[in-house]
Amino acid sequence: MLRAFFLLVSGACALAAARAQAPLCVDESFQFPYEPTGGIVTMAFMQDGRVIAGGTVRMPGPVNQHTGMVRVIPSGAIDPSFGPCYTQVASQLKIEGEYIYYQNGGTGFRRNFLLDGTPDYTYGTSWPPMFSTSQVSSYHIFPDGTQWRMGDYIRKIYDEDGQQIGIQPGYGLVQAMPNGDYDPGFDHKYTPGTYLRNLSVEPDGRFLFSASNAFTYEGTPVGALFKLWPDGQLDTTFHTSITWSGGVSDEKYHYPDGRMLVFGRFMAPEYPNDTLAVMRLLPDGSTDTTWPSIPFLAYGYFRGLAAVWDYLEIEPGKLIVVGDFNAIGLQPLGAIVAIDTAGNVLWNYLPGTGAGVMEDMGTNNSYCLLHVIREGPDGFIYLCGSFSGYNDGCGDHPEQRLLMRLFPLDVGVKENKKVGSPFVAPNPGNGLFQIRWPGYREFDLEVRDGLGRIVHREHILREGDNVELPHVKAGVYNLLVTAPDGTRASAKLMKQ
Repeated sequence: MLRAFFLLVSGACALAAARAQAPLCVDESFQFPYEPTGGIVTMAFMQDGRVIAGGTVRMPGPVNQHTGMVRVIPSGAIDPSFGPCYTQVASQLKIEGEYIYYQNGGTGFRRNFLLDGTPDYTYGTSWPPMFSTSQVSSYHIFPDGTQWRMGDYIRKIYDEDGQQIGIQPGYGLVQAMPNGDYDPGFDHKYTPGTYLRNLSVEPDGRFLFSASNAFTYEGTPVGALFKLWPDGQLDTTFHTSITWSGGVSDEKYHYPDGRMLVFGRFMAPEYPNDTLAVMRLLPDGSTDTTWPSIPFLAYGYFRGLAAVWDYLEIEPGKLIVVGDFNAIGLQPLGAIVAIDTAGNVLWNYLPGTGAGVMEDMGTNNSYCLLHVIREGPDGFIYLCGSFSGYNDGCGDHPEQRLLMRLFPLDVGVKENKKVGSPFVAPNPGNGLFQIRWPGYREFDLEVRDGLGRIVHREHILREGDNVELPHVKAGVYNLLVTAPDGTRASAKLMKQ
């Protein structure tokens, strides 16, 4: 009897371990120790697996101090040999050689040493400066070390004696030399009437820029997305009808035929009275109106402020997208969902409800957003943002915040993509359901509401067993099934 008990316990432990390491579930061994304040908006990976994380977070200890950059070891703990970094805000981190480049709010760009995180005070020290800035947004470093910078720049005008005699605001694109000083030989771009947000390098070597609104670039009308050649000249073969962008992701998805998906917040005449978080453009920049308007919602189900900030292709044509949204249509979601490149929402791919709401200790505001999703050099999937708690379908993880790690798709158990979904009939139904899972006669079953709370749990021993849910309120629920070998699958269940 005692032996049987131990066998039962060991089997339960093995099942729990398999479920804990299921693909796309939280790796609980990774714990980021900072309090839920501010957020992580960017990250970069070192070759040894350590992570440089940037944003603004509250430092541990009794004194209310913030830092903009930390280095994280593989356990999620802070690397004490790095810094401390005394800047309060750091975004757009990039590792180039022995340096970390980042932008620092409205004060410009900085460069720190990768080895220990200390500032490089030799970078960008020319005086008097050619430009000042009220806000910086993004940058690109060319192979020769020169740098394009975007934002809201003010050109300073000096007399022959070096005395400042005036200013000219309205510059959106400037160039810096490898030492960080502004390049006096570059035709810095005057872009009044808009705000340049960011750029990305396209597969053909051109640069896709985003602006806050449609405007005129050096005498030529352009949309809020436009392309430049590497010398800064406008690519007149590309034109979008996008009239407004409330932020654009650096990442774009490119189809083999030249179309692309762009992520952020957009308005275009082809979608009147609508704001899109994902748009599809044809090779010439025109709007592909066959792309559906996915109803991402944010801030109490407000459409116009919802955004998608990043994506990760986890299978050919299937993307996990993250951003600033808390629902799609009537389905609550915590800033993460899977879609395909045809515009369909893959409701069953991620069975959990995603990131939880963070009550910011510093501002007393509430946030639930994810800025970045990346596959690290170790194969794990990393996410960062402003959130507290995460539900992955395997369980609730209230300890996760700001920066977290998910298990990769190949962790030694069968992946969701290779497993058929459970069959539910009738669906919708009034309370008595038949649950079948092709290939499995025995499995654990959980029914979760839109907030990830378990409303029903039972063990299925025979294929086609009836499940009674008279106590469950009407609504849409996530059905999660788990086999003895740790394989998982999910489906939607609707109770009338």
